[in-house]
Amino acid sequence: MNNTKELFARLFVIAFQNKANLSSFSYELARSEFVRKVEANKYDDYFNKPLLDIFFDIMGKCVNEDLSFGVYNDAYWCGYSYFELHLRTQKPFSYIFLKLPLTKMVDIYSVYHEMDISSLLEYFARLSKEKTILRALCEEHNISLPRLSFSTGISLATLAKYNADDGALYKASFQNAFRIAEFFDFPISLFVQRIRQRKLDKGFIEIYGDNYMDYFSNTRVACRGIVINGGSILLVYAKNNDVWMIPGGGAENEEEETNCVRREISEETGYVVDPTKCILEIDEYYENEKYISKYFLCNIVGQSKAQLTEQEAKAGLEPKWIPIEDAIEIFGKHQQYAIEDEMKRGIYLREYLALRRIIQGK
Repeated sequence: MNNTKELFARLFVIAFQNKANLSSFSYELARSEFVRKVEANKYDDYFNKPLLDIFFDIMGKCVNEDLSFGVYNDAYWCGYSYFELHLRTQKPFSYIFLKLPLTKMVDIYSVYHEMDISSLLEYFARLSKEKTILRALCEEHNISLPRLSFSTGISLATLAKYNADDGALYKASFQNAFRIAEFFDFPISLFVQRIRQRKLDKGFIEIYGDNYMDYFSNTRVACRGIVINGGSILLVYAKNNDVWMIPGGGAENEEEETNCVRREISEETGYVVDPTKCILEIDEYYENEKYISKYFLCNIVGQSKAQLTEQEAKAGLEPKWIPIEDAIEIFGKHQQYAIEDEMKRGIYLREYLALRRIIQGK
């Protein structure tokens, strides 16, 4: 991923060095095979091609010498920032270029390039709310809704809904989305609400909270242990808060994930475990945060003394063995805490989905 981000940023350097038209470059880039592969998470041999060949694929322009390596100028920052916006908002590049054209990015770089990426994310979030996708398209191409209706065969009432609310456009039929994309000559990915950062499979789950701001500034990684003995599972119970959890916690500094699991379970429960493999990742999105929980199957190999933090001791944290089905039933009641305790609801939803997937394969 980091190498791809580097290649993406260097493409901007090449474009600027060779005085490419900025609007044409962003237009062709958003429709290129390079971007299609990035958005589809298909990191194959295409990315091993010489960068000048990739640039030729995009612009149809032959450049004799690659002078982009090691150049970290304004052009590089623009490309790097666009890639970060894609990663953190999960929006397709066509959407990002529509909301923040390259010509505008060049104008604002002096304000944002010295700041944390979160400042640019906040600015982009404001831009995203100023206009809906369809309104931005119509204004950019000077097209009225009646004319669009006549040209696409989509009723004016339906287009009015799309024009007023992106949510309605995201729910549009494929036929309608295709007609609009074809009319404006935009990739149909523009009408996808989020580009998934990886393929969904049985080892991966995503959760989006109602308060998610459509971008994340920070990422936090936690490692959790699935410890089973017979028909029971090891949980931790915060008796003073009445909260159950699968044991685990955040990685410290650059701590190895398996070492994180060993340390957290030992500190919280007193059990010494040997993590065998990571069997599930759950990514949660709340407000402007991304929380990654990695679940490891663990075998008990010994026992020591729990070493709780001050906060854990205050919560009355203690290890508990309970039947697996009872654990699933406890966590399955997550929705009843939606009003009184949103944090507890989120924890229970995460653990419920984890156990259903790991234990029941659902």
